Amino acid sequence: MGALFNFNTLITPRVMKLLFAAGVVVSALMALGLISAGLELAHSFGGALLSLLVVIFAIAAFFIGVIASRVSCECILVMFMIRSELAHMRQNFASAAAPSNQ
Repeated sequence: MGALFNFNTLITPRVMKLLFAAGVVVSALMALGLISAGLELAHSFGGALLSLLVVIFAIAAFFIGVIASRVSCECILVMFMIRSELAHMRQNFASAAAPSNQ
C-alpha cells in the first residue's frame, strides 16, 4: 500500500495494455451501435444502399478508433520513456559531477 502513495515507481506503463483494450472495446461497441442504427434506418426507409454505406462507415470508424487508441497509448508511453531517459541522464551527470576523494 505504501508503493501506491510513493511516486518513485510508475504504474501507468503497466496498465497501458488495459487502456488499449478498453479503447478497442469502446470502438467495437461504437461500430456495433452504428451498424444497428444503420440497419434500422435502412429498414424503415427501405434503402439497401444506405444500409451498406452505414456498415462501411461503421467498419472504417472501428479501425480508426483502434488506431487512435493505439497512437494515444504509444504517445503516453513515449512520455514515460523520455522521463526515464532523463532520470538516467540526471543520475549519470550527478555521478560524473561528484568530486572524487583522492
